[in-house]
Amino acid sequence: MANTFSAIRDARIPDLAIGTVLRGGRRQKVVEVVYRGQPGFLKIFAGREAAGRFSSSVDSHRIAADLLGAGRNRSVELLSVFPAHYAFVSAAASGTPMRQFLLASSRPERARLVHRSGEWLQALTRNREPIPLQAWKLCAWLDDLAAMPEYHRQVERGLLRRAMDQVVTLARALHGSTVEGSFSHGDFHPENLFVDRGPAGLVVTAIDLETPETIPVVGDIAKMLTWLEVDDDHGTSDEGGISGCYRWPMLAAMGVLPDSDRRALHFRIGVSLTQMYLTRGSRTPRNRRNIERALGAWLASDHPRLDG
Repeated sequence: MANTFSAIRDARIPDLAIGTVLRGGRRQKVVEVVYRGQPGFLKIFAGREAAGRFSSSVDSHRIAADLLGAGRNRSVELLSVFPAHYAFVSAAASGTPMRQFLLASSRPERARLVHRSGEWLQALTRNREPIPLQAWKLCAWLDDLAAMPEYHRQVERGLLRRAMDQVVTLARALHGSTVEGSFSHGDFHPENLFVDRGPAGLVVTAIDLETPETIPVVGDIAKMLTWLEVDDDHGTSDEGGISGCYRWPMLAAMGVLPDSDRRALHFRIGVSLTQMYLTRGSRTPRNRRNIERALGAWLASDHPRLDG
């Protein structure tokens, strides 16, 4: 990573002024820049499969821009790409991160924001096709996480075991079932959406799209719902592990889900909460308490019928 960033800095790319490093890590770095006089962000991919992740992200942003256009639902503009460095510069998204809006909002305002994010996802995923649910792959992913000792030192082992057992039970019933697939965001959560007030209402702009592949739409729905729930110290987790003030506005925007997608959504919420318990829950007491509330409610909820 350091060598890649150094290479870009030392290349003295014309019209690129490098500023503050905002995010660093083994897999990527995000740097505040000015490119051709326009504020933006330089994202550099590194580590394993950097070339593939860079190409996927670039393709995803371009596909989303073509699908969404420049109306109320948008994808951040790519200003330039640097394939030799596995990096690109994106424009600064207008507005405020959705998470900041949510934290400063009342319950009714939160519900409207969640509905608006669902409208964005609905617009992006409007071209859908039936695909098989690869449930066992998600179980294997959770098993790999659970095998890392740094990810479960602080979690309650009994709750973790029950959650993973239930995920396996659901995967056994759901693997290979048909769900709606589409090009989607791939990492859909409040920190990857910006909200701005425009003449026709709230404008939503997405950043950090991940994959151009067709994926289950319920995966992004579950990701957003679990992030919202875990970020809420006063959440009720009353609707299958998710507060009704988040679940129902999101689903209202997405339209009626087929039965198979409804069952898959319940499964994916459990997968997402379990993954967050292993990662975020092991690091932060606040997150851990909120995840335990939601995960316990998910386990205790009436599971959707699995026999169709």
